[in-house]
Amino acid sequence: MNATSPAATATTATTAATRRSRLRSRAARLGMLVSLFALPLGVGGIALAGAANAAEPKTVHTSDGRSVDALGGKHSDGFGADGSYDPHAHVVWWAAGERFTESHHDGCNPYTFIYGGVETDPRCPVGQVTSDWNVDFTKDALQQAGFRTYDLSSSDLTTFWGLGLVTNYYHHVDHPQDDYVPLGGDVVLFTDASGEQGAVGVVLEAKSASKVKVTVGDVSGKLVTKWIDPATATVRGFHVTSYVTPDYQG
Repeated sequence: MNATSPAATATTATTAATRRSRLRSRAARLGMLVSLFALPLGVGGIALAGAANAAEPKTVHTSDGRSVDALGGKHSDGFGADGSYDPHAHVVWWAAGERFTESHHDGCNPYTFIYGGVETDPRCPVGQVTSDWNVDFTKDALQQAGFRTYDLSSSDLTTFWGLGLVTNYYHHVDHPQDDYVPLGGDVVLFTDASGEQGAVGVVLEAKSASKVKVTVGDVSGKLVTKWIDPATATVRGFHVTSYVTPDYQG
């Protein structure tokens, strides 16, 4: 049997720790640090000055860093002790930990990106704008994990099909439904027949094809987490039409 020297073991541990640190730093650059230019101020657990006495997002995590969804489920951040990184798990971790409800049902929210030339709405807290934020919440979850989101459009939800593997969900007898059990980190789409209009959300976990936990933004001004049966569930009057498993390109 080949023995491993203490020095070699230490080197391996140091390498894994270094890789983990670099991945965390990279995720931060792709997510929170680029918020200086793209993300709305105040997202996550940081409340900025000037945003008091208004609707602010909150995050819920355990002492060991797992996020806790609104139904009590706990989710790891996707970073392994061996230096590995699961971006789909990170999407779940970020989305699950968020809590937000509009204070006056006025559309003010922290998830809509603020690009150059777009002013903060004076009716909203600093760093927030008035907008339908359903799509923006899911885009934020994807971007925080390092997925590319610049092609995703709230006016055409078929743009989400370009993220990766699309699994259609059929509601017609002439199209037998596959018993697809979605994965944590999948995007779930509730749309019209064209696939363009509707709503999107994040799959947190699934017990079966008919029992899926999702988090959906801007459901009557709230961030909602619930178990659904995709055969019957609707959001904004639209049924589930597809799931998309995003491809991570690093």
